[in-house]
Amino acid sequence: QIGPDAPIITTDARHRAEAKSALITLVEHALLARLR
Repeated sequence: QIGPDAPIITTDARHRAEAKSALITLVEHALLARLR
């Protein structure tokens, strides 16, 4: 189940910069969730 604080983003993984940004968002969210 996805919580209300989960970031919802759109990305096109064929574009390197967009994929990089999506991965950074994922890691930041995971780290912040772990600290809580």
